[in-house]
Amino acid sequence: MPPPPNTHAANMNTTMNIRQYLSYTRLSLLSTAALIFYAYFTREQFYPAVVYLTTSKLAHVLLGNAAVAFSKLTYSVIVAIFLGDLREVERDAVSEGLRWNLTETCLALTIFREEISVHLVVMFLSL
Repeated sequence: MPPPPNTHAANMNTTMNIRQYLSYTRLSLLSTAALIFYAYFTREQFYPAVVYLTTSKLAHVLLGNAAVAFSKLTYSVIVAIFLGDLREVERDAVSEGLRWNLTETCLALTIFREEISVHLVVMFLSL
């Protein structure tokens, strides 16, 4: 009879991945908050601060990184709430399905870009 798999090592690996991800998310959101704080207090008015945030390449990188971290955090929370503890294979299947559905939706939106309105975008994002 073969020895049981080393589940303790697998649990430690998963715990380390979760800690690394949480520190990445925390650092991303903290750096974005610092950027917004810097933009507002150096420009002292709302409009110049928004212009800085929309024109600065560093702001684009930090805001994009925060969006990715926040969407991954949202995905993890939703999976934990609605699906509970999943095995790695099941988690990968959910991720793959979500990735392909999102890719197909983005392709469909680019095909019908002439018909896209603010109302349609709001409805899409509410899904």
